[in-house]
Amino acid sequence: MMPFGLDSIGVAEEKTDEDIVARVRGGDEGALAEFVRRFSPQALSYAARMTGDLAAAEEIGTSALARTVERLREFEPASGPFSFFFLPILLDGVMKHCSSDEHGKPKRPLVRKLVRPDVRKLYEAFLELDPVYRQVVCLRLLMRLSYAEVARVAGVPIQTVRSQMEFALDRMMASVSAGWASG
Repeated sequence: MMPFGLDSIGVAEEKTDEDIVARVRGGDEGALAEFVRRFSPQALSYAARMTGDLAAAEEIGTSALARTVERLREFEPASGPFSFFFLPILLDGVMKHCSSDEHGKPKRPLVRKLVRPDVRKLYEAFLELDPVYRQVVCLRLLMRLSYAEVARVAGVPIQTVRSQMEFALDRMMASVSAGWASG
């Protein structure tokens, strides 16, 4: 029983990701709109943090959502949460974007101006990391996945994730420290 008689006014209960996916798989167009509303912010946020480019993030996020919908028949709820199905598709798009330009040269993401100089230095240090290390930092610290969840999403052993995280944080700290010493 809900407090204050809320059950009598028809409060809708929260749908799980898996509920929405099942409805989309069943052809429910309303569920498709709900799917896009639920996962677009996550896709955009992650892609924007990884690329430093909002326009590219929108393209990557939209493409990842479309590819995910196309592949929904492959999702097996018994294999784990839907996020473990969706995130690798999103990561693939981000990593392809971050890895190289049309000439095969490594991309350097745009650095947006942040208000505080120390935050900007930290963000610049993050963007200087190889995309593999940015991915681990973003999943672990920004999306708050556990090391085991990051390992599962990235498809690598947990010790690899721990090593990559340690390397990335050391590299970022060295870069920021060097910037403070010279700036």
